[in-house]
Amino acid sequence: AFGHGPKKELWKIEEHFLEFLNECKQLLKEKPLFFVVNGYASGYSSLTYKNNLQELLKEYSGSLEVGELTIREKSGNRLLPSGIFARWNVTD
Repeated sequence: AFGHGPKKELWKIEEHFLEFLNECKQLLKEKPLFFVVNGYASGYSSLTYKNNLQELLKEYSGSLEVGELTIREKSGNRLLPSGIFARWNVTD
């Protein structure tokens, strides 16, 4: 998966994901309440998100949940994959 920045620079998730997460971390308050990442590219798995967020947020106490985003098939009961997520939040 890729995209282009405002100055037409090429951005690839496989190469820039950790840099992206670190930039996002700079936006967090001193005591953040949550951090959510959704992904729709097949290049990464929810396990990759989990490993990266555990390392990124290790200084904060909280819980991390990862999984697959799905859509329920209209004519049946099957779940169709549509992406992945990682969600960290403060635990009391």
